[in-house]
Amino acid sequence: MSKKSWVQSILKLIASDDKTVLMDTAVELANKDANEFAGGEVEQAQRIIGYKGSYQHLEKKTNVPWYFIGLLHLRESNCNFDTHLHNGDPLSARTVHVPAGRPIRGSPPFDFNFSAVDALEQKGYHNIKDWSIEHIAYCLEKYNGFGYRSKGVPSAYLWASSNQYEKGKYISDGIFKSNVVDTQLGAMVVLKCILDIEQVEKPTSHPTLDPELIDI
Repeated sequence: MSKKSWVQSILKLIASDDKTVLMDTAVELANKDANEFAGGEVEQAQRIIGYKGSYQHLEKKTNVPWYFIGLLHLRESNCNFDTHLHNGDPLSARTVHVPAGRPIRGSPPFDFNFSAVDALEQKGYHNIKDWSIEHIAYCLEKYNGFGYRSKGVPSAYLWASSNQYEKGKYISDGIFKSNVVDTQLGAMVVLKCILDIEQVEKPTSHPTLDPELIDI
């Protein structure tokens, strides 16, 4: 499928709230050849792996895979443990940016783990059983927001630095700039490296996903 075709397929789904349909789009993108990276993905993957123990501690509390937590942490704050997992705001106060006022319980300054559990539970991720590749993509996009779909471009949060992404970025909450390029590595690019380095079996449960075709 050409780049034009898969962008058009996203445009058709802009108004869709059907999670299955959205995940099917993630499968379509994840199964595409996206190995033209900007560089640095291995280093960022190693950065997350270096904090594996910390993320596994959260995995035990939430049942969310450690590498998924690491990807969120990388995108939100470059793995800064002095910030909220929600959005990278400092732990010295409740969050100011979306989602604002988190965590609701407790008093600042907050512990990273306490706040991170709140972030994951707020999204309901502690109840998820399906951590297949396409559902990981869906949950990453949900965490950041589906705003890119309304702009007709793939989410930079997932695909920046791959050949699935060219330009367009939300530079702050609700502010989109079509000519700005997200220079931070997309989460799916780094995920590919983590799975390879750690030799994690690529999880799959979706009937339309062929694990042999995955090459993010």
